[in-house]
Amino acid sequence: MPRKSRLLWAIVLLFIIVVVVQGVDLIRRGFSARDTPSALETYMARSTRKLAVPASARDQKNPFTETAEILGEARVSLPKTRSWKKMGKVGSRGERITGVLGP
Repeated sequence: MPRKSRLLWAIVLLFIIVVVVQGVDLIRRGFSARDTPSALETYMARSTRKLAVPASARDQKNPFTETAEILGEARVSLPKTRSWKKMGKVGSRGERITGVLGP
């Protein structure tokens, strides 16, 4: 068997072993947001996230600078945009909030 072919088979075999070991580990402990992800999970998540964003968008600079004024405006407007989350919850004064959809 030529040397290149043997090396290729060794790489394929190593890849299969790594996949099997990771699969067994995943089946044994399952998915959990509390556990620290394995190195393979971290690598795959970062690679997937990198592939999801186009290179042109990844290299762009944020057009807004962080100033106290902009951060203050964001803090004021954020509760208005998230008021739908208050449906069926209790307000800060203890009153029941239902059906709040508007600002």
